[in-house]
Amino acid sequence: MATSPTTSSVTAEQSRAFWDDGYLALDRAVDPDDIAEVRALLDPLFDRISSTPRELVKDLSGDSAAAAPRIAEIIHTIDLEPALLNTRAFASLQQLSSVLLGARAHHVFDHAIYKPAHNDAATSWHQDAVYLPEGPVLRPAVHIWLPLQDATLENGCMHFIGGSHREVVGHHRRNHDPRTSVLETDHVDPTQAVACPIPVGGVTLHTPGTLHYTGPNRSDGVRRAWILHFRPELDWRGRVRSVRRQARARRRGTGTG
Repeated sequence: MATSPTTSSVTAEQSRAFWDDGYLALDRAVDPDDIAEVRALLDPLFDRISSTPRELVKDLSGDSAAAAPRIAEIIHTIDLEPALLNTRAFASLQQLSSVLLGARAHHVFDHAIYKPAHNDAATSWHQDAVYLPEGPVLRPAVHIWLPLQDATLENGCMHFIGGSHREVVGHHRRNHDPRTSVLETDHVDPTQAVACPIPVGGVTLHTPGTLHYTGPNRSDGVRRAWILHFRPELDWRGRVRSVRRQARARRRGTGTG
C-alpha cells in the first residue's frame, strides 16, 4: 500500500521496509508539477524513435515480428536528452535514493518505457540484476519507476514479489525467442504479487533483485514511465575501477580470477 511522505523524504520505517521487502511504493516523491517538465523532454524522444540508434531502442513485449514496438523502451535517455539531468524530478529522486542508501546516490542508468493505449502486451516478470553489465550480482542499489501519469491496474502499474530480492533466479529469452534480448523468468508465483497503483507524483522503488512486472495497458492513453538506477557513489567508483582493472588485465592477456 502506498504511503504519503513529504516530497523526496522517507521515514526510517519505510527504509527498513524497502530493504526487508525489496520494494516500496510512495504516493508522493516528486511534485506533480515537475512531471510535465520530464514529459516535455521524453515525449519528443518517442516521437522520433524511428531515427534513434537501434541499439538504444527495444520492444519489451519480445514480439520480434511486430512492425512497431508494442512496449517501446529507449535506454540512456539522459544521454539523448541531457536536460533531464537538470530537472527538479531528477534532483528529488537522487535525494530520495541517497536517504535509502545512506550515502550520496550516483546515477548509473536510466531508460523510459511508453506502453501504447489498448495494448495487451505485458512486461514480463524479471529481475533487473540479470541485465547488469557486470553480471547478475546483487549490489545495494535503488531502482526508481516514475510514472508520468497516474499508474493504475488498468494502464499497467507495477507489481512486486516481496522478499524475492535475496537471490537471482534463472531467466530465459522472452517466449524462448532467440531473436529477442528481453529476458523473463518462470520462477515466480503470481499469487504472491502485490500491485502498487500510485498517483502522478508517486514512485515505486525496488532493488536489482526484486521480481517485478507491469500488466497490459487497457486504458485510452499511453502509459509513460521514466526509470532511474542509483548506487552509492563510492560503490559506483569502485565498479569503474574494477572494470578498468579487468580491461587492463585482458590487454595483458591475464585473467582476473
